[in-house]
Amino acid sequence: MFWIFLLVTGLALVFVKLGAFSVMVSVLSLALQAAVAAIVLLAAVLLWKLYSQRAARVATATLAAGATLPEQQPSTERKPS
Repeated sequence: MFWIFLLVTGLALVFVKLGAFSVMVSVLSLALQAAVAAIVLLAAVLLWKLYSQRAARVATATLAAGATLPEQQPSTERKPS
C-alpha cells in the first residue's frame, strides 16, 4: 500500500510539472506572436514614413522644376455644343 501511495504521489507531481511546462510554453508562444506582430507593425510604419518622405521630396523637386499639378493643368476635353 505504501508503494502505491508513493507511485500515485510521484505521478501527480510529474503531471503538475508537465501542466506547468505546458502553460509556460503557451505563454511564451503568445509573447513571441505579440513580439512578431509589434515588429511587423513598426516595420510597416517605418516603410510608410520613408515612402511618404521620398514621395514628398519627389513632388517638391518636380514642382520646383516647373511642373504643374494636375488641378492646375488646362483641360483638353471638348465640351459638347
